[in-house]
Amino acid sequence: MAEQNLKQKPGKRVDHSSSARNSANGKFANTAKTPTRTPVRGTKPQKKRTSTDLDRYEMRIDSTRRANWERAKALAGFSTLKDYLTHLADQDSEKVIEKYDTMTLKNNVFDMFVESCEASSKPNDKLLAAAKQAKEQGF
Repeated sequence: MAEQNLKQKPGKRVDHSSSARNSANGKFANTAKTPTRTPVRGTKPQKKRTSTDLDRYEMRIDSTRRANWERAKALAGFSTLKDYLTHLADQDSEKVIEKYDTMTLKNNVFDMFVESCEASSKPNDKLLAAAKQAKEQGF
């Protein structure tokens, strides 16, 4: 077989092994690879996070608890423990957030609140301070 004149681009490597040859004509296939950079020892390469990235959460549990969770998962009709626990966490988090984000008053208490708001002519210093604090906290 005749020698081939192989030109190599700067920064690229060419595989000259027999597995890289094109079997039809015996010529080398274009197998140039871009070299990769090795990170500094002890560091991990950082990737840019996007809004679609998922976070990871790990925890250790004892075998009795795991067995109970697995049984409940099967009885509830979930295929994986991750799906079951995610479902439970989603339900509970919505209830907890709603409990702390809303206030439910009995009718007579609400009526007293409205009457006192309407009867007041000018807010006092304590009410102004409370309003300022509520605004700072995002209420």
